[in-house]
Amino acid sequence: MKHTPGPWKSVIASYSDDNISWLACADVVTPRGSTLVRFEGTQDYQKNDEAEANANLIAAAPTMLQALLDIRLSIMMGAGGGVTDTAWIVNSISETIVE
Repeated sequence: MKHTPGPWKSVIASYSDDNISWLACADVVTPRGSTLVRFEGTQDYQKNDEAEANANLIAAAPTMLQALLDIRLSIMMGAGGGVTDTAWIVNSISETIVE
């Protein structure tokens, strides 16, 4: 695979003015602190929620990819072999879902 190694995380920056706070940006960053993607914030709260959700989804991509690869291996190996730690797969998928 040729992508920036994970885990990635979302970093949310906000600021306030006159007792009103809003999203400045939602970044997806690498373990070394490089920004992969930046979603700019606005004073529109609905768009800010969407920007934060998008950053969280993109940050989860490496974990979701690994879970999918493990599921594929398990299916290819059949019921008698493959990945036996299905709890890890379920937990990885669950951690990436932010509701």
